[in-house]
Amino acid sequence: MAALLIYFIITAIFMWPTIVKINKVTYGPVLGTDYRGAIRHCWWVSYAFHHNLDWRFDTMVNYPFGDKYEWSILSPLWQLCAYPLAIIFNENVAFNMLFVLSFILSGLSMFILTHYVTKDYVASFVAGLIYSFCPYHFNKIWEHLGLALIEWLPLFVLFLLRLRENKKFRDIFVCAITFSLVVFTDYYYAYFMFLFALAFILFNIFYQWRIKLHNLFRQKWLPFRNMLKLDFQIIQRVIMVLLLAFMLTLPATFPFFNKMIGKQETELAMAEGFVRSFKYLFTHSARPLNYFLPASVHPFFGNITKSLFGSIFYGRNSIEQTLFLGFIPLILAFVGFRKWKINRLSGQKNDVSFDFIVGFFIFSGIFSFLFSMPPYFDFFFFKIYFPSNFMYNLFPMFRAYARFGILVMLSVSVLAGIGLKFLLQRFSSRKKAMAVTVIICVAVLFEFCNMPPFRAADASQ
Repeated sequence: MAALLIYFIITAIFMWPTIVKINKVTYGPVLGTDYRGAIRHCWWVSYAFHHNLDWRFDTMVNYPFGDKYEWSILSPLWQLCAYPLAIIFNENVAFNMLFVLSFILSGLSMFILTHYVTKDYVASFVAGLIYSFCPYHFNKIWEHLGLALIEWLPLFVLFLLRLRENKKFRDIFVCAITFSLVVFTDYYYAYFMFLFALAFILFNIFYQWRIKLHNLFRQKWLPFRNMLKLDFQIIQRVIMVLLLAFMLTLPATFPFFNKMIGKQETELAMAEGFVRSFKYLFTHSARPLNYFLPASVHPFFGNITKSLFGSIFYGRNSIEQTLFLGFIPLILAFVGFRKWKINRLSGQKNDVSFDFIVGFFIFSGIFSFLFSMPPYFDFFFFKIYFPSNFMYNLFPMFRAYARFGILVMLSVSVLAGIGLKFLLQRFSSRKKAMAVTVIICVAVLFEFCNMPPFRAADASQ
């Protein structure tokens, strides 16, 4: 409860104008962003309800013919939450409440995931702080509401990890439910977490082979054919999760799949979003510096980042390329990695589950980083290709691979929590440990700070 209260207080500080004028002011710039249409749609649903009109047909758009609205098959979850709130209060209250809940729930879900790994409340709290208040989250709250709801991602990762220990169908079903929530949040996250689950399977295979190789060198009598014998139970469980989630979400996603089948690279397919131009993969992908430079809205260091807009080092799309991880989280993640590595090299026996988890989050961070890169970097004499170049042939409807940055942030947050746990163990005094924790939290929030000025817009008119 204390963690939730602190997350709420920090959220209130960042969103202050919208907290005191929740029914008139909306967090974010609104005009010039994608969710201008979303908030207008929310207003129309409320207006139609109170005036006994059919909300599915908007007579105020495309006059005199009107415009037909359909329930979104790509991100229905925010609509399910926002429409009732808009009807009861108004559209500004609905959006602001979703934003507040997103910050609190994102911190809480990361708290739960990190506590599963570290069993440390303080480290878990800081990991939740890092994940929830990262620049990516703020940026998406200002631009894309579905993408702003990042609270379900850590829960799906948590239950993926639990599949290694629990064999009951109940755990498979709960994991499928969390994946279904991701699917209903945004189809980009559904795609990313599907690939994330496949990466989890690959790492399990790699980890089993690593153990067998280690045993092979330590016990020369071990038959080499044992290398080919793997435990496929975890792989079967993950596949069951994906299939079950597919069945659970099919009633909502069937219209999308039905439209997608048979679409070719035609003007109609591109207009409907089933095929995106390959060039978008360059403008909507990440660059390495995106992860190491503060957000362009940072009150002190933002101008440094702005000076690199349009360059090959940063890119020109601040909407997608605001991916700053923070130096404090990276340092803490390195501390966790170094301690884990020292324990392994020195012969100290790590807990098998902990050893796997740390290795996996290192792997998932690298995996997500590579997927967020453009299709290739052209160095005149040769090209370095990245996964998005090949994934486009399979899934041409996805263009913004920079959004993989949230999974890099997720991995760094967990590793930072692990590093902080080891760091705090060096202090014999509880007061000193708490003082260090407070300093770290303040430093992280300063790195991620985006005000003044306060980011709010008067949407009352």
